Amino acid sequence: MKCERILVEYGAQPYAGLDTYFLDNYEEIDADRKRPVILICPGGGYRMTSDREAEAVAVKYVSMGYHACVLRYSVKPEIFPRALCEVAWCVNYLRSHADEYAIDRNRIFVLGFSAGGHLAASLGAFWQEKWLGELLGVNKEEIRPDGMILCYPVISSKQYGHIESFENLLGKNDTEEMRAYLSLEDHVTEDFPPTFMWHTYEDDAVPVENSLLMAGALRKAGVSLELHIFPHGPHGLSLAKEETRCAATGGGIQKHCQSWPDLTDGWIREMKENDCKEEKKGIIFDLDGVIVSTDKFHYQAWKKIADKMGIEFNEKINERLRGVSRMESLEIILEKYEGAPLSAEQKQALAEEKNGYYVDLLKTMDRCDVSEEVVNTLKSLRRKGYFLAVGSSSKNAKIILRQTRIEDLFDAVSDGNNITRSKPDPEVFLKAAEYIELLPKQCAVVEDARAGIDAAKAAGMMAVGIGTATEYDKCDRKIKSFGELDQIF
Repeated sequence: MKCERILVEYGAQPYAGLDTYFLDNYEEIDADRKRPVILICPGGGYRMTSDREAEAVAVKYVSMGYHACVLRYSVKPEIFPRALCEVAWCVNYLRSHADEYAIDRNRIFVLGFSAGGHLAASLGAFWQEKWLGELLGVNKEEIRPDGMILCYPVISSKQYGHIESFENLLGKNDTEEMRAYLSLEDHVTEDFPPTFMWHTYEDDAVPVENSLLMAGALRKAGVSLELHIFPHGPHGLSLAKEETRCAATGGGIQKHCQSWPDLTDGWIREMKENDCKEEKKGIIFDLDGVIVSTDKFHYQAWKKIADKMGIEFNEKINERLRGVSRMESLEIILEKYEGAPLSAEQKQALAEEKNGYYVDLLKTMDRCDVSEEVVNTLKSLRRKGYFLAVGSSSKNAKIILRQTRIEDLFDAVSDGNNITRSKPDPEVFLKAAEYIELLPKQCAVVEDARAGIDAAKAAGMMAVGIGTATEYDKCDRKIKSFGELDQIF
């Protein structure tokens, strides 16, 4: 098991820490297993983070086969939105390090107790807000939780609100306007993640009405919810057993409530089964090598640059350029360069020169450069109701679509002009999903390069391999011809 403290790198002075409890994989069992992860936010009225709602809860989930981690987020005197930014940072960290820790990047659940439940639910309500992504410098899909587990949560700042929590959270900014903004029952939309929630009827610190108000809001927004209200028990039960008994009072044991972790396990497993049954609604295509083939144009253009520089360039080297950006391609070619070091400006000039050659060659393309099989399959997929998009690292994708007169077959184009990171980073596919207004898990990617398959998997999308990608084990499906997509979808 990997147990470590990770410093939450948000703000000029990091305060928060993420304690991890990540299970190892073993060849004898399943060397490639990807596990869901539970990100735990202890309660404490935004004044402290309770030890009773931390490690013991993580260990419980580990015993059920989950990865778990505990966020010791910033509390008073730090104020909103610092703690929210910290939990969002953690979701992004877990998703971006999914391969390293063997995490299922589509199964990141945020669990919160009491005020920690308010923190978790705040991320559920605000993850798609532009201001939050800008504060963290990330795409909103990277901070999206896949589900919420809210345990006797603070939700409302109104009649049933836990006033101390809001006073501590807002500090000097404690105004009626800010309290209203953080009364979360009023900020639930259809984008709120599926939620599991439990409370006790007798809770007199954070009344059960908090969960009932949230349940009503989730119902109105059409968000999936499993709600349990246990008849007996005070606030702050945690696991409700001896392991998390409160030393000061001797309380905190409520046998009937001890089943809640097992109930969440069943809820998560049922969600996975339902996701597997859910049909894909969007298909994102790499362009070069999938829809059209411009390999010969790339090769000819790069060959001119290589010959000019006295660099060996062949088909084997050209194969390494598939799916990567222009500048990264140039760096690969320059690996065999033996002349004087080139400045950034000289490299940029070479890349632009290559692109000039390439664009000139693209201007010779027309509809004949797209096979009838591709055109007919795209039309068929559209008739079936699929949203179609292009996800290409090339900055010339729209030129190619226009030259070949197939741009009207796609609902969106995500290309090298609107991304900062090329494949295998998932950015190009995540943006494509955003443009067609679908979640990553609702999309499939068709790719012919390993870097593209890796990017699709990193995005949490189904990966369909064609061409040379069919030799790659990470493909979810492999097809020999484009027309086979009509059988898969």
